[in-house]
Amino acid sequence: MAFAVHRPESIEAVIAALDGTGRVAVSGGTLAVRAINEGKSFPLAIVSLSRTGIAGIARDGDVIEIGAATPIAKLSHPNLAFLNGVLTGFGTPALRNMATLGGNLFAPQPYGDFGVALLALDASLVIAGPSGKRRLPLSKFYETGLASNEIVTNIRFTPPHPGTWHWLKATRRALNSAAVVAVAAVVETDRARVIKAVRIALGGVDCHPVRSPAAEASLLGRVLDTASAAAAGEAAAASHPSFTDAYASAWYRKRVLPIFMRRALLGAPLETMP
Repeated sequence: MAFAVHRPESIEAVIAALDGTGRVAVSGGTLAVRAINEGKSFPLAIVSLSRTGIAGIARDGDVIEIGAATPIAKLSHPNLAFLNGVLTGFGTPALRNMATLGGNLFAPQPYGDFGVALLALDASLVIAGPSGKRRLPLSKFYETGLASNEIVTNIRFTPPHPGTWHWLKATRRALNSAAVVAVAAVVETDRARVIKAVRIALGGVDCHPVRSPAAEASLLGRVLDTASAAAAGEAAAASHPSFTDAYASAWYRKRVLPIFMRRALLGAPLETMP
């Protein structure tokens, strides 16, 4: 199927180009091109973000802001060292050079590792549309999506304090594999290891990354130890329906989730499922 390709040089021009049916915004193109090749998408036109300048990593006080068109490979950055575990488990080098952080937010589960991580970081998005720019919590984005003539321009979050970040993904292979389940968490404790604040996000349990209020509630006010981590895993498994795909059955995911929740919270390394 033939389609036109537009390469606007400003966000305003991108929004104007999207003001019509059958047009799709593309950053790295790894999701859109695959959908087109598989016959799942039939756009009349592609609007590329490659010339809009919305790439790069900046820090403003306590907040890190990343342009939506920043390639995943560029996230190997001193300010983002805590995300190295997410990065090393993400696809192949070629895919990391093409795929972008903004595009990864639209990846269907069990892909979209950075969406899971950013949800645990309580990230917010800067959205551009015909009425200008607005802020949107990432959690809300996963509930509502965007209008067809809106795009994500930036992702903002406050990096976690040292020692509070937790990430673990269960996969079929050590590298370049989608998640069976993924667990991202920010857990703040006092000197006695009593949990005073916690955010937990999950991948591989729904059509998009989700927070786990049940797991968070089970941990708050408890000492972070084997018992509390195991209880959080059971609470998460009981409150999320999961799904079946080529990587794992829903039954298997629900069995794996408590194990990997416990291991993530207690600091276990990346693991491959048999």
